[in-house]
Amino acid sequence: MEELRRQYNELNPGIYLYPCILKRETFFLDDDLGSVEAIFFYPNEYEYQEYEHNEFPIIYFIHGGGWCFGGEDVDHKLPRELCNKTKSIVVYPLYSLSPEAKYPIAVKQCYKILCRVEENAHKYRIDFNSLVVGGDSAGGNLAITTSLLCKMKNGPKIKKQILINPVTDTNLNTNSYLEFQEGFHLTKQQMAWFFNQYLENENQKNEIFVAPNKATIEQLANLPETLFLVGEFDVLKDEGLEFCEKLKKANVKVNSIVFPGAIHDFIMYKFLNNTNCCKEGTATIIGFIC
Repeated sequence: MEELRRQYNELNPGIYLYPCILKRETFFLDDDLGSVEAIFFYPNEYEYQEYEHNEFPIIYFIHGGGWCFGGEDVDHKLPRELCNKTKSIVVYPLYSLSPEAKYPIAVKQCYKILCRVEENAHKYRIDFNSLVVGGDSAGGNLAITTSLLCKMKNGPKIKKQILINPVTDTNLNTNSYLEFQEGFHLTKQQMAWFFNQYLENENQKNEIFVAPNKATIEQLANLPETLFLVGEFDVLKDEGLEFCEKLKKANVKVNSIVFPGAIHDFIMYKFLNNTNCCKEGTATIIGFIC
């Protein structure tokens, strides 16, 4: 696993095109959840004297990597850009990775950290009325589960939700899985492996916090306005579009966009930063937030 994580980091080295201020916070959660760090990306204006009494919008962004990889410098490109261009504080939880930490540890950690940030919003100078929750791939899955938990537990209140090629199901036999199962970056075999690392048993594949597509319309009702982005050549495309349709049936406002010719996580990788899809996708996210 250490070698796989090293290879993942080399695939997508950190990018520093977007200046911002990074600080780390450690959150001591319940005994079974341990202590978890979160990175806070602050816009440079945060330390300007003329802004010292200002509150800033918040984006709670959860990284992908199949619940097994990522979180450090490797995945900071988009959080930095969102912080820099929207003048928001981006909170980035470093949830415990699998297989060392199995489901539902990451789900509970992501929700608990968000609650702790809300409790201390004044300390961080955060305007929590602006809360946007988002994530990519497995992080998109955790963003959905965070939204579901916020609804079930009556808070925190999320204004908008950003889903970048999220994992929404455990069915590996959709048309997009069969058509793009290998040769388009994320493969069917890799997704099967990720689920094996993340889950304790097969029965968990039917739980809505693993496969949100299995949620009822009633369970999805009143989720936040959602922006959904996915590449044309992504094994997760069909399940994501199915999830969007369920959200619409639940009367959730959804804008779903399929980017022609794009692969999985086309917005996240440094080597795709200058592609039209990456630029347009990022601009769409920023416009949605602002």
